[in-house]
Amino acid sequence: IFYTLVGGLYSVAYTDVVQLFCIFVGLWISVPFALTNAAVSDITVTAVKQVYQSPWRGSVRREDTWVWIDNFCLLMLGGIPWQVYFQRVLSASSATYAQVLSFLAAFGCLVMAVPSVLIGAIGASTDWNQTSYGAIPPKEKDEADMILPIVLQHLCPPFVSFFGLGAVSAAVMSSADSSILSASSMFARNIYQLAFRQSASDREIVWVMRITIFVFGGLATV
Repeated sequence: IFYTLVGGLYSVAYTDVVQLFCIFVGLWISVPFALTNAAVSDITVTAVKQVYQSPWRGSVRREDTWVWIDNFCLLMLGGIPWQVYFQRVLSASSATYAQVLSFLAAFGCLVMAVPSVLIGAIGASTDWNQTSYGAIPPKEKDEADMILPIVLQHLCPPFVSFFGLGAVSAAVMSSADSSILSASSMFARNIYQLAFRQSASDREIVWVMRITIFVFGGLATV
């Protein structure tokens, strides 16, 4: 909240670079340690054959087809009207740079998704009875959505878990600070200025935005 309050878009943009680096390094450095853990079977085998758990390579049921299509469309098109994305595009030095940034971001999403997919496969290929987690797999305890931090905590050495969980925290913060800034910007410009104070100066709008950053950040924390 503090660095977003003080630095605005500059602080969010520069910290996002650091957070992106932490995510990339933290996740990729965790994968080899998790893969080579004694409790983990070969993920190429467990993709099609049941070893400790059911195969991790699933299939789409016919009745779920439209749900998958809807999710794909959400991921592909949902970011286009996202205000956080427009922060980056409108602050780019040129239209060409904004276009290049968008295409590189699409490629970066694919690269950043690979370690998460591998960690999910590792979680489905693990004999959890050999770990500190316990005998019951996360899927049977309805904790499949927490598989990333679970794998980092129970299948990696402590120093690797530190970097991996730091990567998860960086990913959360990267989205949180941008969302808080975008919500505050829209409130200050679209609601305060256009609806209540059309004659407000730029300085006044900036202070309204700073106050709403503090308010929205506090509400998000609560």
